[in-house]
Amino acid sequence: MTHTLFASLALAITIMACAEPTSAETLGMFFDDACTQCSSTVQTGQFVAMSVRVIRGGAFAEYPVRALHFRITGLPAGWSATATPTPAADVVVGDVFNAGIVMGFAEGLSGSCAEVLSCRIDALVPASNVQLRIERHSGEACFGNLCPCLSCIGPSGCVTCMSTTEATINGSTCVLSIQRSQWSQIKQLYK
Repeated sequence: MTHTLFASLALAITIMACAEPTSAETLGMFFDDACTQCSSTVQTGQFVAMSVRVIRGGAFAEYPVRALHFRITGLPAGWSATATPTPAADVVVGDVFNAGIVMGFAEGLSGSCAEVLSCRIDALVPASNVQLRIERHSGEACFGNLCPCLSCIGPSGCVTCMSTTEATINGSTCVLSIQRSQWSQIKQLYK
């Protein structure tokens, strides 16, 4: 009984440490339109389509996105990638697969799982266990924040660092974090 209790407690602590994002706003890379698939495979000489999407939550979720600042790292040498911004973007400066990109949305971008970039990744040479990551723009600080960040059309100070997801190509499947609504239900099990 004691071992079971300690194992359950250790599992709960591990889930808490992994499931609590730094922000309720998330910027993720996905291989589907539902923001659920973060891993894929691609053969050498072929390409895979991936999208970058905003998943809204937290204090600013009701306000449309005004701007995003970020970059994608981890593309293997010998692979190439192109990114096409959503038509809702009025301003797009930079290269997301190099120093980074700044995107502006004059009318705002709303909705959960809203696409901001459509990417084509060409596997020109063999590579396995490719881990793509979203990081802060290498040259542009987002309103003083050294993180991938979002500003919104809303109250003053509507700027926040974003949690991010990784994308895996030709490797193990990835795990998406637990939604806050599910997390509340899981915590109730251990009270």
